[in-house]
Amino acid sequence: VGIFGFKDWENHDEWDFRDWKDGLHDFVTKFYYVSWGTFGDPVYFKIGSIDNFFLGHGFIVDNYSNMVYFPEEVTVGMQLNIDAGAAGFETMVADFSRLQLFGGRFFIRPAGKSFPLAIGVTGIHDKPEPATINGNPTETDQLPRLIFTGADLDLPILRLKVFSMKLYADAAKIGYIYKEVPSTLSGYVDPGTFNFLNGLGTGMGLMGTIAKVFNYRVEYRYILGYYEPGIINYLWENRRLEYPAELEELITNEDSYKDATQAGFLIKGSMVLFKKLEFGLGYDNFDKTTGTQTETVRKGTMFVNVEKDLIPKVYGNLSYDRTDNLEDIFKHPFNEDTVLNAEIYYELGAGISLVVNYKRTFKYNDETDEYDPIDSFGMNTVFTFF
Repeated sequence: VGIFGFKDWENHDEWDFRDWKDGLHDFVTKFYYVSWGTFGDPVYFKIGSIDNFFLGHGFIVDNYSNMVYFPEEVTVGMQLNIDAGAAGFETMVADFSRLQLFGGRFFIRPAGKSFPLAIGVTGIHDKPEPATINGNPTETDQLPRLIFTGADLDLPILRLKVFSMKLYADAAKIGYIYKEVPSTLSGYVDPGTFNFLNGLGTGMGLMGTIAKVFNYRVEYRYILGYYEPGIINYLWENRRLEYPAELEELITNEDSYKDATQAGFLIKGSMVLFKKLEFGLGYDNFDKTTGTQTETVRKGTMFVNVEKDLIPKVYGNLSYDRTDNLEDIFKHPFNEDTVLNAEIYYELGAGISLVVNYKRTFKYNDETDEYDPIDSFGMNTVFTFF
């Protein structure tokens, strides 16, 4: 290896195959992902690197990605969804090497096809393990287990060739368990007990398609106390290590938000051209009221998906996500609330594609008063067998 030793290589430990367990892990991480079907099919399965975990209507898990640190860290997760008509389930495991974030949704249709109302329940577990909280070293037993729980209803109203509409509703809460209570929470929490944060998130909306070209979703959300719709999203993998500190703040300062309310709309839409090209927009606008003060929060997203055969040998997707400060988008289009993603496939031959992944985030620089870009780049080979 010339002047460099084997241990100087990036991700060298993913090629050492030390024992059977490590060898199995090293072997599996060589696959970008393996999948069966597409999202929404009666049977959908995907294992490997996944950038679009989604459960139910996205009220808890909405576009979570286990690829935030890809390719420096290769993560093997799984999503398995089965809809058998009368009942079904959706599952997710973010990372098999550390079973911290996992869960699922189970639903039934009591009346069957005659009245296809689906009743669902969701449970998600996470146990982030940051090295420090507020600058203090952590002990594993004093870190919280996060429990996200929810219930939902889903009823197709119209299913015509030119127009479809589905009515849905969601409710969710966030809970936690401390095996041992850290000194910062003494008097607030009992060890080993399950507790809910003071708050309830609710949402109700319509979604569907128009002429098989337009997809739409309109949702009204009302939140009492504390809840964040779609909290496990594409930013969660970064945020989860900071969330135990956020949780302590929420527990000890309950009076600051217990009477707060949030109300507003989520609007999403996309247009599909030639069955191969999709443009999408999303807008989230809500008012947060605490006491006599009201704050307006705006979020937005844009994406483009290019399917196979529109451009010879090339397909993929691009996205721009803005999680806050949407009113400054023209003045500061790229800031710490912005994430850019690109995934481009190039077909090398029958069933073989080269895929390039690119992600850009931004961090504020105090010295220059500018937002410095942080880039992540990866390249993989994808094999399609059927």
